[in-house]
Amino acid sequence: MLAPDALAELRKRLLAWRGPGAFNQFAEVNLDYDRPDGAVRRLANLLIYLDHFEDAAYVLVGEAPGYNGGRFSGVWFTDERFLVGERALPWARALAFQRSSRDDLPLRREMSSTIVWSALGDRRDIVFWPAFPAHPMGLRGAMSNRAPRRDELVAGREFLRFFLHVLFPGRIVVAIGRHGEAAATALGHTEIRYIRHPAQGGATAFRQGIAALPRRDE
Repeated sequence: MLAPDALAELRKRLLAWRGPGAFNQFAEVNLDYDRPDGAVRRLANLLIYLDHFEDAAYVLVGEAPGYNGGRFSGVWFTDERFLVGERALPWARALAFQRSSRDDLPLRREMSSTIVWSALGDRRDIVFWPAFPAHPMGLRGAMSNRAPRRDELVAGREFLRFFLHVLFPGRIVVAIGRHGEAAATALGHTEIRYIRHPAQGGATAFRQGIAALPRRDE
C-alpha cells in the first residue's frame, strides 16, 4: 500500500486548492451534472486508483482532466464508463469505484480515454498524473476544455512534485504531450521519455509510444 500519511497529505492538498476559471472536481460540485456528494466520490476513486497501481514502474504525466473524463471519474485519462457500469475495465470491476455524475444523465464518453485504455490493455505498470489536476473550463463553460494557464501550471507543479518525489519516487517519468513534458522538466527531470497526446490525431503515435515502453508487470 502507498503510505497512508502521504495519501492523507495529497487529499488535504487537493481539497484546499481553488482557482478562477477552473473546477476542482475533488472539492466542488455542479448540481447540473453531479450528485451532491460527487466530489467525495471522485476523490475516493482517485485514491483507490492510486493504491491499485502502487507498483507502477512508469508515471505518465499528462495535461489536465477533460470535461468528459477525469472531471467526472476522478481518474486521469479515464471516463466513468471504464470504472462503473457495463463497460467497466476488468481491473476496475472488483474495486469500489463510484459514479459521481447524476443518475438521470448518460455516462460521459471521452475519446482520449478510449484510446488510452485500448493501448494499455491489462498493463499494471503505468500510473497517470497531470500537469494540472483540476479541470480548466473553456469558453463554453463547465462542459468544455482549455489549455491550463501559466499560473495553473505553476500550481500544478507542486502537486506533481509531491506525486513524483513522495508518492511514486524513483519511477520512470514519461511525458504525454508538451504540457506534461514541460511540467516534468521544470522539476528537474532531464531524462524524460515523450509520447504524443492521444487527442487531435495522436492515437496511432500514442499507441506506438505505449507499446515501446518495456513491460514491468510480468
